[in-house]
Amino acid sequence: MSQVVYGIMLFCICLFFWGMYRLLGCCMHWMVAQICALLEQRPKRFK
Repeated sequence: MSQVVYGIMLFCICLFFWGMYRLLGCCMHWMVAQICALLEQRPKRFK
């Protein structure tokens, strides 16, 4: 019985870390897109 509980706990921890990794990846992708948009807008203002 304890082995099943450990298995479920391990699965939940893996799922949690995978979810956090996916969330961080999405946040990083969004931030990079925002920075790229800002960098593209900036030279147009200077010219």
